Amino acid sequence: DTYFIELTSTVRVRVETIADRLGGTLDSAVELLTENLVRIVASDDAVGRDAKLEALLEAGKYYIRVTGDLVTVGPY
Repeated sequence: DTYFIELTSTVRVRVETIADRLGGTLDSAVELLTENLVRIVASDDAVGRDAKLEALLEAGKYYIRVTGDLVTVGPY
């Protein structure tokens, strides 16, 4: 899944999945991308199989991409 966010000021953004900690089978990965799809930061297996990232972002447009590693699927 891909999410779009538009920030009007500098803020700290935190993205975290919790599928593994809730007993799910999803092995998630998360990426934070610029509006031109350049990767800023990525996370995989930060807390068990859950992804977690944090970044200080300036005003602008960004994408957050959540995927399942190793062909896993499920809610996150």
